[in-house]
Amino acid sequence: MSKKQSIRRLADNEAKAVAWSLRTSPRKLGLVAGLIRGMAVKDALVQLTFMHKRIAKEVKQVLQSAVANAENNHNLDVDRLYISEALVGKGLVMKRFHARARGRSAGIKKPFSNLSLTVRENTNNCQNKGCLKGWICGSIPVFIFLFIAGYVVNHLWLMPIYQHTAALWRPMDQMKEMFPLLLLYYAALSLVITALFCKIKKAKIQACEATGETDCKIGGKNCPIKCGICFGSIIGLLLGITNSAAYIWLPIPGELAIKWFIAWVVQGIGIGLILSFICKKKKA
Repeated sequence: MSKKQSIRRLADNEAKAVAWSLRTSPRKLGLVAGLIRGMAVKDALVQLTFMHKRIAKEVKQVLQSAVANAENNHNLDVDRLYISEALVGKGLVMKRFHARARGRSAGIKKPFSNLSLTVRENTNNCQNKGCLKGWICGSIPVFIFLFIAGYVVNHLWLMPIYQHTAALWRPMDQMKEMFPLLLLYYAALSLVITALFCKIKKAKIQACEATGETDCKIGGKNCPIKCGICFGSIIGLLLGITNSAAYIWLPIPGELAIKWFIAWVVQGIGIGLILSFICKKKKA
């Protein structure tokens, strides 16, 4: 009767390679392993090739073995692999001695180490064209929200203050002429904010996959609403401070600067909610 096939302990998008009894201490090996942990495979191979450490050559061979296992045994995409785990363990220690003065002897310890590298295929859909598509699709709702919110704030809420203080800092005709510039500002702002959110989300997903966490904060896998509010609050505070800073060099009333600050904070929170909702909808 044949032996039962062992249960696969790794995920379907993972591959592993183990090296035993490497002739180095765990501390020296841990320095190299810590450098490449969480790094893309192609970047890690470049780092190991030009690293001025003797053990880097053996670590590179182990990494190439893990990549070969991923490609040949599990049909994973080599270009999307990154090092999710780099574990270093203590191996055997050979004890030798050498003669010293006055008939004495001194011990020599020759440590060995074990290395386990796990590579994982990045399942994040935000790659090249997909990332560009997600960036554009996320920027359009943000632009529409900024346009609607800007109309409500400037033409409904703050219009009486604009009319009352037009003689002090900007006439109404000049404000109407600035409408195309305002649209360009909203478009650029929506692209920048969405790109920042996508970048944070991508980095957080890779960090969570590398550490095995199931709950991620800002821009994580679950994209909860509270994290969108947190991201939007930070963006709103930055926009509110920068726009309200015009109070320093422009002759605008303090009430208008305060209302600008409040409006941008609210708009920032709304942007965070929109981006988190889009992220959650894509995941579903």
